Amino acid sequence: MFGQVEGAVCRCGAAIAQRRAASGNPWNRQQFVEWYIAAMSNRLVAESSPYLRQHADNPVDWWPWGAEAFAEARRLDKPVFVSIGYAACHWCHVMAHESFEDPETARLLNERFVNIKVDREERPDVDAIFMNAIQVQGEGGGWPLSAFCLPDGRPYFLGTYFPPEPRFGRPSFRELLTAVSDGYRTRRGDAEDNALALLDGLERVDAHYRRGALTADRAALSPSLLIAAGRQLAERCDARHGGLGGAPKFPSSSTHELLARAGRFPHGQPAREAFDRWARGMAEGGIYDHLGGGFARYSVDARWLVPHFEKMLYDQAQLLGIYAGVAAMGGALAVRAEQIIAETCAFLARELSDPGGGLWSSLDADSEGEEGKFSVWTPDELRAVLGPANAAVFAHAYGVTEAGNFEHGASVLSRVTPRTSPAEEDHLAELRGKLFAARSQRVRPGTDDKVLSGWNGLAISGLVAAWRGGGHGPALELALRVGRFLRDAMIEAARRGVGTPTAPPAGRGAEPPVGSTVSSSPGSTTAGRSGSTARSTTTRSSRRRCSISPRRRWTARGGTSARGWSARSAPSSSPSRTGWWCSTWRRPAIRCWCIARSRTTTARSRRGPRSRPGRCSGSGWSPATPGRSRWPRPT
Repeated sequence: MFGQVEGAVCRCGAAIAQRRAASGNPWNRQQFVEWYIAAMSNRLVAESSPYLRQHADNPVDWWPWGAEAFAEARRLDKPVFVSIGYAACHWCHVMAHESFEDPETARLLNERFVNIKVDREERPDVDAIFMNAIQVQGEGGGWPLSAFCLPDGRPYFLGTYFPPEPRFGRPSFRELLTAVSDGYRTRRGDAEDNALALLDGLERVDAHYRRGALTADRAALSPSLLIAAGRQLAERCDARHGGLGGAPKFPSSSTHELLARAGRFPHGQPAREAFDRWARGMAEGGIYDHLGGGFARYSVDARWLVPHFEKMLYDQAQLLGIYAGVAAMGGALAVRAEQIIAETCAFLARELSDPGGGLWSSLDADSEGEEGKFSVWTPDELRAVLGPANAAVFAHAYGVTEAGNFEHGASVLSRVTPRTSPAEEDHLAELRGKLFAARSQRVRPGTDDKVLSGWNGLAISGLVAAWRGGGHGPALELALRVGRFLRDAMIEAARRGVGTPTAPPAGRGAEPPVGSTVSSSPGSTTAGRSGSTARSTTTRSSRRRCSISPRRRWTARGGTSARGWSARSAPSSSPSRTGWWCSTWRRPAIRCWCIARSRTTTARSRRGPRSRPGRCSGSGWSPATPGRSRWPRPT
């Protein structure tokens, strides 16, 4: 317990501890732990999730997800605010710093809501339901996810990031809190209608996927169908940089793998070319860490250049399989794929390995309160480490300029010159080693040291594929180590009652929102709740404060909708309800809380979001809104 909270001591607690030590009457360990738990303003201090413990000293009266929180909401007749995020999420840190650490915002939250914090990696089932709900509502998903629910858990309004002051075409978070809570108190029927509409949409989404699963014919999965699918995907891919769509651009490993499968068949050349272009774009772009190995979660641009810097275990696992396929198929990119496999396996063994044998969940995007500071370079920093001549060579090869391609004149490393000479590559590898050693002296990003069984299983698959496709021996050794850990510390320990099975712990096993039937994500088990050796006792990710503000890397997703809304009975197999229904998308229209201001939509811009007038009555409720706001994905 002491090891879990030691890194999460708030500044005032550290000062008190120092004064007691100076007085010659220091606390012993047990006294310190008792004081710390009592001093925390919410119930998250004893949670196993590093993300939840990051919020343990917020002035917000947070509850963990569980039956007790909803019972309290029913007792007080208050709506529930559910905030979902994860430890490596940059915009989660931004909203925490701007709003959850602000006393006035915390006062509004505590007075008007019962507040629940959820780690999406620890409870993927809860996250899946609310993420589906926000898409049914018509907004783009993302984290932090902010859901406003009735006391029984049914959501009636959802959003993502909200700023402390009106900007990005959004109301301030405090304005939103006031409007949503007032709506619950004074227009309860409207809130109930919204919840029913969302629930109806969730049931339809679930029914759609269940029908597909039940009626699918595996015999119809023929080579010709795969070739046709590969051609269609290839036509949708970026013809210059690879990958699907524009900014932001994600690895989308399942789609990438389908291109590889289609490309192995005769007449599958278009899919093979799109697969290789995609793999080359990520391998040479800034989304890949050219010094330490491993991939960031996504790129904020279409060129794979500037990443969102957090590194997730599940991305490394899936991309190892992708580059194992590149190596196995041969070609000009095979040697580079083998290098990526070796460097990414080394990254997992070096930076995400738990002493017990498993793999941790993620590395944060931020260090010293700035996103990407650990990873970017300026020409002066290169010269200080490499000397003028070598710095010029490296800067030319990896696109480091005086102007920079990131913030404050810094540059994200990306390979901008062709790989032609083995001697030159050996020289650049030596320079990368020196820069890696110098970078290791910087303040590191936080580590989310949760050990998730699902993600570790995915890592085993990727590591075995890397061994089979690229012949990389250390990948197999790491896969065997992780497999032994899962067997001994999770599966066998759970059978003996020592570890934690997939069910939530006693007293915290509340089901997802009442009536929700959406199929959840595969369950993940968090090791170490009950004293198992499955998790490390030292948490490196509990970074208490951050001085972050939104910067130009906000990537807006724009466009207004011309879809029409009509008031009629919802076409449903369930009992018919008359309400506003989208006649084009065939799903319920969700009334908006527009805070008596004109709603806006956002357009994509490198300089950040710019606003265009939307169509909203400004009356607080707008059941017939032809144009819906498409806000940017926060993270």
